[in-house]
Amino acid sequence: MATIIDEIRSGIAWKRVERFQKEYGLKDESMAPILGISHRTLTRLRTEQEPLDAVTSDRFYRAEQIFKLATHIFEDKALTMRWLQRSQPGLAGKVPLEMLDTEPGCRDVRKLLTQIEHGVLP
Repeated sequence: MATIIDEIRSGIAWKRVERFQKEYGLKDESMAPILGISHRTLTRLRTEQEPLDAVTSDRFYRAEQIFKLATHIFEDKALTMRWLQRSQPGLAGKVPLEMLDTEPGCRDVRKLLTQIEHGVLP
């Protein structure tokens, strides 16, 4: 059985990205920046059903984990999306969704979510 590291290195399948987008109602305009790719590249990947490259797979996996954590905490996908799309005081007024393209951004969002989960507000 392949580990997630192997899956990231070999490229996450496009179908997984599509399922994720549908599950959270993410439009391409939001998904492309999370993946760190252009809208045009996203369209090409969809058309050709190509797996993501290793770097893009890593970004996708990190974002996917943030979405899962947020959904676990808020217990509702609509609430999760609302929270991810709004400026958050605990992130110096930044929008969590716009921070998911980098490891430090994901780390800050994860930290804030963990604080919320434990009732420790910044």
